[in-house]
Amino acid sequence: MFNAIDVSKWQGAVNWASVKNAGISHAMIRAGYGNSTRQTDPQFKRNAANCELHGINWGVYWYSYATSPEQARQEARCCLQVIQGLRPGMPVAYDIEYEPCILALNNATRTAMVRAFLEEVEAAGYYGILYASTDFIRNRLNWRELACYD
Repeated sequence: MFNAIDVSKWQGAVNWASVKNAGISHAMIRAGYGNSTRQTDPQFKRNAANCELHGINWGVYWYSYATSPEQARQEARCCLQVIQGLRPGMPVAYDIEYEPCILALNNATRTAMVRAFLEEVEAAGYYGILYASTDFIRNRLNWRELACYD
């Protein structure tokens, strides 16, 4: 078991030396959200650089607002553009949650969106995973169709 944290702009300027000293060895960093690189998390580059500096293994997640598989693919392309040139040691995750625009969709569409995002990420050579609550996976996705993804 690893001690890990999830960080984004909402945590402000993280003191990564303190994080490391607290025994945290892994971090998932929000790279951004939505369908534009203009929506890059303003703390992303700082967080990734500080994880590297302090020897904290890190990965990224992209928070979704997509409402179709094509929009999810576009979000994946944005994420890949934001992390271009970086090599996280942990996965690139698709973060799908209870946004009203997503809840308005059916399970089949949400499932296709997950698949579309992760296919783009894996085609680019990254390890893609689904980042969602157990409730969301069980009740808002056709989870058996996504069994090939962590």
